[in-house]
Amino acid sequence: MSKYGHAGHGFSVTPVMREDFGDHKKIDLFFRNEDIQEIGYFRFKMTFQPNQKIENKWNILNGPNANEYLLPDWVRLPPGETYKESGLVVNGPLPVTLGLEHRYC
Repeated sequence: MSKYGHAGHGFSVTPVMREDFGDHKKIDLFFRNEDIQEIGYFRFKMTFQPNQKIENKWNILNGPNANEYLLPDWVRLPPGETYKESGLVVNGPLPVTLGLEHRYC
């Protein structure tokens, strides 16, 4: 089996609103391993509305391209499990998210 996964397969990333402050929203990102092997690398995309920006983020790193992000390298996710310790604060609506690439441990 390949050490690398393909876009849209292997894991999902879902934005979940934790708190709504009117003009700002605190959002948790839920990452679920939908594969049969432990995943240790997550590259994902978040698409925002024009003029929308990230006010704060935790346990999320900037990725190699615009609107691409990574989880810290200490995140390991076994098959069928969900990681819920990353998030952000944005002005405006929830971002649209897409898993782009994953790598197995």
